[in-house]
Amino acid sequence: MHVSQQRFTLLILEDSIPLLRVMRDFFTERGFIVLGTGTATHARKILVDTNVDLGLIDLNLPDLHGLEFVRELRLAGHLFPIIIVTGSTNRRDRRRTFELGASLFHTKPIDFQLLLSQVHSLLQINHSTQQRIEMCGMILDKMFNTLSYNGRVVELAPYEVAIFEQILANPRLVIRNSQFMSKDGIPYSGKTRDSIVSKLRKKLRLLSPDLYLRNIRGFGFHLTCGKKN
Repeated sequence: MHVSQQRFTLLILEDSIPLLRVMRDFFTERGFIVLGTGTATHARKILVDTNVDLGLIDLNLPDLHGLEFVRELRLAGHLFPIIIVTGSTNRRDRRRTFELGASLFHTKPIDFQLLLSQVHSLLQINHSTQQRIEMCGMILDKMFNTLSYNGRVVELAPYEVAIFEQILANPRLVIRNSQFMSKDGIPYSGKTRDSIVSKLRKKLRLLSPDLYLRNIRGFGFHLTCGKKN
């Protein structure tokens, strides 16, 4: 099946409204669900309730530099592929694109067929390698928002998926306190973080008594996969 036929969701962040409309129409006609906006502020609101598969982000936004928004997304745990689409030819911008976690740098004027090929390629790679994360006997399925262990399955909220994704992506199965962030990149208060951890622990107990989030004082939490002492 061609990747666009699976109804993947694109976030297009472009402050030129005429160009945003052209991009939205182009990708919508090719089977994508397109969420378009001209500001980082509105993009944050979109991400609260929507799972995005790929972002097309301009650099010169009215409320925030595009690369700062990329940085914000990565700190908040959003790991979907990002293509920077910009008229900038600044080498520093190009370098920082990759340093901050974006995948490609597409220079305007847009070559739409090339951009479409880039989107297809990144979605194919991401879909095949990132939808399921396996570690310590657990399987995190990002497509269905579930965590499973030894045949048992629990459903997760989107923010819980983001937290478990960061834990399972770490070889030591740890997450720092600073990685508990809201969708807009604002760190949770200690009280809110503790409430989230309590909910995560309850879901882990439903899977197995051997799974537990241990507190690392002053640092964060460690996911243990063996029996608690």
